[in-house]
Amino acid sequence: MEPAWIIAGVALASFALSLATFAYTWHSNKNRAQRGEIDAVYARLNEESGRRRDQAGELRDRMTRVETEMQHLPSAVAVAAMNGELASLATTMKGMDVRMERIEAYLMQEGKRK
Repeated sequence: MEPAWIIAGVALASFALSLATFAYTWHSNKNRAQRGEIDAVYARLNEESGRRRDQAGELRDRMTRVETEMQHLPSAVAVAAMNGELASLATTMKGMDVRMERIEAYLMQEGKRK
């Protein structure tokens, strides 16, 4: 082989090695940049999931309070019974109102006589 071919081969090998080094560096930097973006996304997801967990805990507590309060509410049957009792009481009160008007009228007439 002639020295010119050897020089050309070494130059070509050097160029190929430089190209391979450039490709490796570019690829690893690209992966490093992507890794940084992925880490940022993971951090945001962890933060958001923590916030969602807190909100779920708050909602669970609120739901427990509502359920506890609802246990103290009367049932539909009890409300219907109270409505019947209130209607009966209203009827009784109307009768008492008529009597009170009569007593008032009587007392007013007695007051005019004196």
